[in-house]
Amino acid sequence: MDIKIQKQLTANDYIAAQFLHLSWRFYALMGVLFFVLFVAGDYVWDPENFGSGWIFGVGLWVIWFSIFSVVHVWEVKRRARKTYAQQKTLRVVHENRITDDMLSTHSEMGDVRHKWIDFHKWKANKGMILVYLSDRMFVMFPRRSFASTDEFEDLQKLLTNIIGPAGKAKKPS
Repeated sequence: MDIKIQKQLTANDYIAAQFLHLSWRFYALMGVLFFVLFVAGDYVWDPENFGSGWIFGVGLWVIWFSIFSVVHVWEVKRRARKTYAQQKTLRVVHENRITDDMLSTHSEMGDVRHKWIDFHKWKANKGMILVYLSDRMFVMFPRRSFASTDEFEDLQKLLTNIIGPAGKAKKPS
């Protein structure tokens, strides 16, 4: 395989990458936590009639969790735009060469080469591939950067063969 792509990331690419990067387990944990708090709150407020206010508690939970989710999404977008504006390396044109052995990147900031075996995990959705060097550091590949859908899918196949299934961290060697 030898894929050459030229990409210039946009703020929207970076925002999309942040949402792909987010662990949805966080939302599940927060949802469970809020629900437990409201159920426990129902007991604390009126232990003799515990369960009588469950409709109120569930309604309050839905409102609270909805507000939390909207604020969280807004905050992720705000912080991603700010980071994109601050970090010049995100805004310059990158020329990538993807081979079976490595990822090479060239930009005005310099040249970088990473062997695929050095990557930790990867994630993808219909518009983006993230390839992780660590739990928090990743390289972004927006679908629009590829010449064809086949190249986008070929990279996913290569990553599956070398790193393993998407979303799963490989075992340390």
